[in-house]
Amino acid sequence: MVEMARGFHAILFDLDGTLIRMPSPDFFDSILVETLRKLCLPPPPRRERLRLWVSGREHWRILKSWGVTDPGLFWRTFDEFDLKLRSRLIRKGAIKPYVDVESLENLHLTVPLGLVTNTSPRVTLLEVKSFNLEKYFDVIIALGTERQEDAKPEATGVLEAFKVLGCHPSDGLMVGDSDADVLAGRNAGSTVAVIKRPHVRLRVKPDMYLNSLYTLQKLVDD
Repeated sequence: MVEMARGFHAILFDLDGTLIRMPSPDFFDSILVETLRKLCLPPPPRRERLRLWVSGREHWRILKSWGVTDPGLFWRTFDEFDLKLRSRLIRKGAIKPYVDVESLENLHLTVPLGLVTNTSPRVTLLEVKSFNLEKYFDVIIALGTERQEDAKPEATGVLEAFKVLGCHPSDGLMVGDSDADVLAGRNAGSTVAVIKRPHVRLRVKPDMYLNSLYTLQKLVDD
């Protein structure tokens, strides 16, 4: 296995907001509100809703406090809305990869790459196939719906991906755009980099920031 500069033996990526440009910072919150209304539940205040995305195994406690009695039904309903909306927006070109994702074409020939996302398996498959991204990754782990208790910021998916890639977490790099990504990588014991996308607003400081994904290729080439 090729060793990267700075000692990284493998790189993991988040998907949405890191590799894929979403149409709005409120994309997921709008689906959350629609899901709650579909279940005849009043949406809590926005600050409370935002807690769900970094709740990890606490997600059930939070949903229960909102009146959700069946978390499986909640996430299935959420994912149905998500899949339909993304399919339409992908066709319209409103959801697409960031330009620097093209750097993975050479990067994956130099170091093993993996994908760890909280997006559901069906939506993840839609995106990676729509944009021909699956060829870059040796492992893809989608933690939404059936594996919601393992979703980032839990370390489970990150640890699984590094294991498949034959990389100890301390020798790997996690690249994301959110507090959940930073915490998941940190909880797994890996180095964490955050890509500076326009929407990025963090409360948790990563180990490093990247101006673009091209920076990773430069690290490999040095």
